[in-house]
Amino acid sequence: MASGFSAGLVALCLACVLVHNRVSAEGDTFGRLLVSKTILNDHIVEGKDVTVHYELFNVGTGPCLDVVLEDESFPENIFSVVRGLPHAKFGRVPAYPHSVTIQLGQIFN
Repeated sequence: MASGFSAGLVALCLACVLVHNRVSAEGDTFGRLLVSKTILNDHIVEGKDVTVHYELFNVGTGPCLDVVLEDESFPENIFSVVRGLPHAKFGRVPAYPHSVTIQLGQIFN
């Protein structure tokens, strides 16, 4: 395995998802998000695409507003987006799950 790929794999394993949320101003209700990130591949193999699935769960008493889901754990010099969007924006997240799936290809120098 190339050292760039190994560094990318470490970044992938240690990544955290950044979720920005503006809390609802509807009385004393507010939204709270739980975010799940799952790699759908059974094995991460050099030369194969990586499929990542994100789920957002609002467990609060009101909607979450202006939510931005960003995952910066896939360096652009190692991974390219094959399918899906690397950043997702939701104007309003009510109390049911939302999901986002992206497929990433590996770049070899």
